[in-house]
Amino acid sequence: MNKSFVGLVGGVALVLATSCGGDDGGSSSSGSDDYANAIATALSKEEGTPFTADELKCLAKGMIDVMGTDMFVEANLSPSDIATSDTIDLPDPTDEEMTKLVDLFINGDCVDMTKLMADAMQEQSGGNLTDDQAKCLGEAIVASDGFGEAFTSGIAGTASGDAGASMEADIMDAIASCDVPLDAFG
Repeated sequence: MNKSFVGLVGGVALVLATSCGGDDGGSSSSGSDDYANAIATALSKEEGTPFTADELKCLAKGMIDVMGTDMFVEANLSPSDIATSDTIDLPDPTDEEMTKLVDLFINGDCVDMTKLMADAMQEQSGGNLTDDQAKCLGEAIVASDGFGEAFTSGIAGTASGDAGASMEADIMDAIASCDVPLDAFG
């Protein structure tokens, strides 16, 4: 159960880490829509992405709002370069940008992260959860400190056992608080 969940969070974070980076505080150059579309295209090519095309477009626009486009322009990367590249090595986000990126994913309007986690938990259980249990788990996991820590460390490329252990503990707490029997996950 936990490995797939950690993989989901880590995969999303890895997509972010390879697709965006820092600049001088989020200022934008002309063509921000072109860059946002390019990022959405690049993210859509990631195998197993849990996001719809509309969610990716929204997330990419939010990422550009946070990060700006100057970093791409300064690196001489066109929207076409970004859309067709497997990875782009850019500077790390500042702490402020990191906070905004994590908030964009966890609390933003682009993705219903609670539903995404509820669906992931339902899938992990093989359909053994009630809708209320899955929803409860999704809400508890997304609200947990471990989820935010794992997301942040994944974006920063500093994934550690500490973040995974914290998230694992939070998942176990969520299972207990949502009255989900452990055997629901086989």
